[in-house]
Amino acid sequence: MSKVYPVRWQRVFASLTKVITFLILVPLVCMMSLRYVMHGFNYAKTFEHVSLPGFLLVLACVPLGSAVFAFLIAIWFRFAGITLTDVAISGRNYWFLKNRIPLSDITDLSHFSSNGINAFVVHSCYHGKIYISDMTEDVDELLTLVSSYLPDSDEEDGSEV
Repeated sequence: MSKVYPVRWQRVFASLTKVITFLILVPLVCMMSLRYVMHGFNYAKTFEHVSLPGFLLVLACVPLGSAVFAFLIAIWFRFAGITLTDVAISGRNYWFLKNRIPLSDITDLSHFSSNGINAFVVHSCYHGKIYISDMTEDVDELLTLVSSYLPDSDEEDGSEV
């Protein structure tokens, strides 16, 4: 049995395009509005270094540039798919290098969140870590399967139930 869990890179692309466009346009429009107010609502003085059509062209190109940049990041995410076989799980580590962990060597499953990137981490004693993006298709099913290979805590500390 071998099952591939791809990352929904189209969702990554759509959300990143919106966020990047918002993060560029809002400060740009606020800065130009503030400049317009500071110059006493004088249009000629506010836009003395740039024409209105030039400024509108910049405003129109921001979403296009954001989409190109977001597409490159989304394509990168596309390579972060997870492959689960009968004996191992394969995916990417923190540095985006391909990694493979035998299912029998899985020691822990934890949550990771940094700079807007949310993922689940499969830990191994001898084979490193694999990061599973929260944008992975059927991520709940995958996490359930992976968690079934976790060692029981009762066996580790020697206590009996």
